[in-house]
Amino acid sequence: SAKPRGAKRDALTDDEAQFIATRDSFYMSTVSESVWPYMQHRGGKPGFLHVVNPTTLAFAESHNDAMLLAGVLQNRGPLYFLLGRIDELIVDYRRCIQTAREFGFAMSEGMATKDLGELFFYMGKPEESEPLARRAVELYVMTLGETAPRVAYSEILLARARAYQGDVDGARKVVESVNVRQEKMKVESNGTIVVPPDGQVLIDVVALWLRGASDEEFDKAVEYARSINLQPP
Repeated sequence: SAKPRGAKRDALTDDEAQFIATRDSFYMSTVSESVWPYMQHRGGKPGFLHVVNPTTLAFAESHNDAMLLAGVLQNRGPLYFLLGRIDELIVDYRRCIQTAREFGFAMSEGMATKDLGELFFYMGKPEESEPLARRAVELYVMTLGETAPRVAYSEILLARARAYQGDVDGARKVVESVNVRQEKMKVESNGTIVVPPDGQVLIDVVALWLRGASDEEFDKAVEYARSINLQPP
């Protein structure tokens, strides 16, 4: 006899199997060992989701699925940061980097690598930040070109990490390289700049610190930074 509506079942009916076989997308939900829920979309041509038997479904993973996973892991980072769950934040960034590298998502890898490098820097671990900054520079140059703002931001992280490890000369060379490229772009592109004003303030502040600038010079830089409109009107 048929089970009443709402009763718990552990197998698909024939009608359900036929319905599933015609779907072009579905959502898959799981729960981690810490009871943290996770849901992700899967899609493809009708029939990509197979009913192997009444208790088993099968489908092929694709690169796009992994790209979504990398994005979810990276975007969950700010939430963990605000909640003070730094250990979990580091795990997510490392998983994002691994997934992005495995499937060739250079931009996702670059963003997670740069963010993890910034995190280690603010945690007082410049020795762990430096290799991540170097890798972020490589990835952004490869995907966006050396004049992209993301390259300059990653180079400034590299400079800060080197300076805090005592390699002031190495840090100074990085900052000088960024500024030389900035000036070259202005000349060759009729005023085009490598980084927007807020990014240039960061570069200038690091340069001030490296040459032992006065408090007055820092105050002027801070005053200018506060005057920048970070959001368009």
